[in-house]
Amino acid sequence: MSWKKLGQAVNTGIMQIARGSGWISGVVIGILMCMVFADVFGRYVLNRPVKGNQDIVVMLLVAAIFLALSYTQLKKGHIGVELLYSRLSGRTQVILDILNYLLGTVIYGLIAWQLVQRAINIWTSPKPPPTGFVLPIPHAPFILIAGIGALALCLVMIVDIFHSFTRVKGS
Repeated sequence: MSWKKLGQAVNTGIMQIARGSGWISGVVIGILMCMVFADVFGRYVLNRPVKGNQDIVVMLLVAAIFLALSYTQLKKGHIGVELLYSRLSGRTQVILDILNYLLGTVIYGLIAWQLVQRAINIWTSPKPPPTGFVLPIPHAPFILIAGIGALALCLVMIVDIFHSFTRVKGS
């Protein structure tokens, strides 16, 4: 297998991971909407809110946000300020993109490493794991999901770095 084919296979794999992560995030957001609706309906119509709803919503929100990061990066959906950026030359824009992706990869790589490390520490600790306020939902799986989401974002940014380098070569 040539280097080009290997690069394309890795690129395709990372894109599939980002798309799958985005899809899972969408499903989680749908579940969140149902949970919030059930809580509001129960609170104001039945006068009985859903017990522990806040615990569930907070944990699912962490999963929804972190799993959506890589898909949003894949679609270039993050907020960017182009007031000065659009006035720069194409080569300068690409260099700034590379620096931005490198910085983002380092920062989110550290975040992913610390989140995964924290989840492992919670699971291996002899102390009882932290749980929700009302329901005994353990935090560790959601911390691990956040770490996986941050790692997926790093992978997409690494692909973006390589794409930016090919744009520099082309210009």
